Amino acid sequence: MNITLSVGGAAGIESTLLRCASLSADDVANESRALAEKATKDNFEKYGATNKNKLGGATTSYWLRASDATRATSSGGTITVEVFESRGTGGTGGLVGVRRHYTGGGTIKPSGRISEITGKPIQYLTIPIAPAAHGRTVAALMQRLGVDIYRKGSALYMHPKGSERSDSDTAVFALKKSIGPQRPNLAILPTDLEYYAAINTAVDELLDLD
Repeated sequence: MNITLSVGGAAGIESTLLRCASLSADDVANESRALAEKATKDNFEKYGATNKNKLGGATTSYWLRASDATRATSSGGTITVEVFESRGTGGTGGLVGVRRHYTGGGTIKPSGRISEITGKPIQYLTIPIAPAAHGRTVAALMQRLGVDIYRKGSALYMHPKGSERSDSDTAVFALKKSIGPQRPNLAILPTDLEYYAAINTAVDELLDLD
């Protein structure tokens, strides 16, 4: 997911550039790149700390990974803030769907590919509901923690490999036939005014107006 900011579009930038002929759009973009990146990271972390997912669980881990995956570059007077997304399998692999959170989207259904665990077509999306499951597929969780996974009702539970199942086993994934549709959520990113405030701050620093 890319967010593109044009230095020329920022409020007050054009008049500022006229006041300082030696200051180019490239100079401004280079100076404000880090501030735009920080604004995006801070917004992800703030959102994650104050909102819960549809299953009632904390979203902090997901949005911290979104923050970690955010980088900004500048070229030709333009800043590009990129959130690197990895598409996992079964709905659990890596950081998935930042763009979908922002723009909204249709219903997500299982891929139908062959499961590396059961050897049968995947019929459910696996939604992480325990911290250990975030950012991992079922297979990766089993390998990482040395656990066995089994289904009970509409969830997958884990227990130590070789042990008996018990009522105290932890539910790690919820099973869903589909997810969505997703409504657009513009709150996950800074507003245009907040991005351009970062650019104007960079201009002030370049012109030593603070």
